[in-house]
Amino acid sequence: MNKAKSTIDSKVSSQKIKGKYYYLLRLYSSLINSQKAVVTLLGICVFFDILISDEEPPDDCEVKLSHRKKSYLQIYTNSTEERKKAIKAIQDSNFETASDDMWSFHHKVTRENGIQLSE
Repeated sequence: MNKAKSTIDSKVSSQKIKGKYYYLLRLYSSLINSQKAVVTLLGICVFFDILISDEEPPDDCEVKLSHRKKSYLQIYTNSTEERKKAIKAIQDSNFETASDDMWSFHHKVTRENGIQLSE
């Protein structure tokens, strides 16, 4: 039996809510009965994370396994374009970043909202 793969298309934009810009993501796909479906995620703040150093110098002679949680600082921007510029500036200053995909913020949004874009 051939099982057709479900494809999810996306469209991004921004929306001004109460004087502040938010990321808006629309996901388009077909349901199993071939009807079209649209899911709109709105009110999403655009951000990335910077790793906060523990100030502990690495020990070259000893391997340490640690289950400590790392601390991150979330940096919010008004748009994905500003986000790209901020990530570049932070990385150029040798800070470690996370959630820092420069071109696919929608992947982060869907991951954090438990939405799988592909099988």
